[in-house]
Order: sequence, then C-alpha cells, then structure tokens
Amino acid sequence: MSGRLAGRRVVVTRSRAQAAPLIKAVEAEGGESVAVPLLQIVPPDDGGAALRNQLGQLGADDWLVVLSPNGARAVLDAATAIDSWDGLLAVVGATTLSVFEAAGRSVELVADPASAAGLLTQLPNLVGDGRVLVAQAEGGRPELVDGLRNLGIDVVRVPAYRNVEPAAAASAIAALDAIDVVMFTSPSAVRRWVRNGGPTTVPAASIGPTTTAEAESFGFVVVTSEAPDVASLVNTVLQLVGSPLSESS
Repeated sequence: MSGRLAGRRVVVTRSRAQAAPLIKAVEAEGGESVAVPLLQIVPPDDGGAALRNQLGQLGADDWLVVLSPNGARAVLDAATAIDSWDGLLAVVGATTLSVFEAAGRSVELVADPASAAGLLTQLPNLVGDGRVLVAQAEGGRPELVDGLRNLGIDVVRVPAYRNVEPAAAASAIAALDAIDVVMFTSPSAVRRWVRNGGPTTVPAASIGPTTTAEAESFGFVVVTSEAPDVASLVNTVLQLVGSPLSESS
C-alpha cells in the first residue's frame, strides 16, 4: 500500500471503544495499525451515584468542569437519570466540546490552552459567588481542584468514571513485533506500557503536554500533537517518521 506511512507499524494504545478513528487514519496514510488497548473506561465504584447527586444540586451560577470526552459522556449519561441540571459548563479540549455540542448542551468556557492549567487561569475570573463541580476520572490529577481551592473557590470533586487497565494489556505488548511509533493519549497509558514491558526506545506520539511529560520521564523521544484530535496525532506520527503533512501541503 502506498502512502506516507507505508511500511510503518504504529501502535494505538487508546481504549478499544475509542481506537477506531485513529486506526482508520493511520491506515489511510498506508500504515499498519497495531491495536494495544491500555485503557478501559468503566463506571466509578459508586456506579455514578455521586455524580448524579451533585449534578442535581447545581445552581444557575455554579460551574461544571469536565476535563475529557469520557467525562463528558459520563455526565450526559448521569443527566438522563435526573430531571434537569443547571449551571455553566467549562471543558478542556475540542473533542470534549464536541460531545456536549452533539447532545445540544451549550458550553460557556473552553480552556485555552486546552489543559487543566488553562482552565485555572480563566475560570477564577468567572466563578463569582458560585461553586465549581469538577467531574473527572476516579483518582484523576488534583492540580485543578487544588489550585481553585487555594484561590478560595468552593470546589467539589466527583468521580465520573474509572480508567482501568485491560486484562490483556501485558499479553498484547509481549506479542508485539517490530514497531515504528507508539501513540499515547494519556499518562496512564504510558505507565501501563512501561510496566508491562513495552520498549521505551520506540518514538512516541503524544496527545498533549501532560502525557508528553510522563513519556519523557521514562526516556521516550516524544513529539507532542498540536491539538488533541485524530488529524493532529497522525501528523505527529508523520513527523516522527520524517513525512509531516506540512511538508506535502
């Protein structure tokens, strides 16, 4: 097959349910996609009870913060179990935004840059007397919540989902032949790759700065995607193998 990734083998570590767009995009460039799911999204231990309860308590001046597409889907699922939910909505990333837009829910703030750090610079100026509900992965990073609390803002953190390691992760990594690039879309995928014996000498394409920092801590050579979307991630892979889209456009 011809294409800028012809003859290249690219590992996609996204969850099985979310990997298809990346796999198709790699193969559209002539590459071979190797699916090694290192993430599996499941409900939190309480089955989402805390999220449903907190959503129902939001007032018109309160803010709901959602940090990922998985969090957005969990929020929308939880919302179907309650009569209505009020409040203003802040999100990180274009994909998270698109999940809410597809459901007809307006979003008042999109982080710029697309990170929790971006929200931390923007949200405090908008909160006023309201409180903030942060819906994120169970055991997720605390920087945003801690940063808002340090500014005296009333913050509630609620688990929206759990990110667990698939049972077959170790065997899938052990079965790998030669590969050219590995894609990482979260810090947890990096840690699971290394913990299960994945090579750190293969170049890595990263979805964003937090994932990049995790990969660099293990010695990977990393290129960070310009945006957390499929097209940008594939362009990052092309940069790693020497054929970025910008050179052919």
